Amino acid sequence: MQKLFCAVMLVFTADLSAHDFSALEKAAPANIAVITSPAVPEVQPPAPVFMPETRQSFLLTEKCWARGTDSAADALGLPAQFCISRVGIEVPGENSGIFDYRAVVLVEDKDGLKKLSITGYAKNNKDRTIIATLLSPRETASGGSFFAAIYLTSSLDGTIRGAMPEIRGFIREPSGKANEIVYRITENSTLAE
Repeated sequence: MQKLFCAVMLVFTADLSAHDFSALEKAAPANIAVITSPAVPEVQPPAPVFMPETRQSFLLTEKCWARGTDSAADALGLPAQFCISRVGIEVPGENSGIFDYRAVVLVEDKDGLKKLSITGYAKNNKDRTIIATLLSPRETASGGSFFAAIYLTSSLDGTIRGAMPEIRGFIREPSGKANEIVYRITENSTLAE
């Protein structure tokens, strides 16, 4: 058990250190009470948190996808094209796949690599089509909205397949009517354009 002292020492001698409790006890006057504290159990440090390695699978695209002329899309500000150098999928750990809540779609463009949340899946034979929001939904002044999504083909374990991704834009009018706008790979498109 440790012994604590309730005293104020104004003068310390050279041979008395604050860490030497036995010296303090010997130096204490007889009328100072010694309070004994209960033993404090030794606490083990918490176990380290295991963060699994991530696996990434990429497809080099180096293409631009453009939509046709659409006055409503132009008025709303839906981009006329998306230029992407590569797309991919990142899954956490060796034994997880695309359905893990931490899995993300990776898109690299002129602004760098972005991680996009997976927003949907569709069965595509043995593989899956993964859907991620490329342009977040934006509300219009009239009460409608618009956004763009990217569609990738992947195996269940997160290996991206060789098919070029699809990009689609969506416009929802205030009445609830929705229009889909397909983006197509432009002829001779490269990221340098």
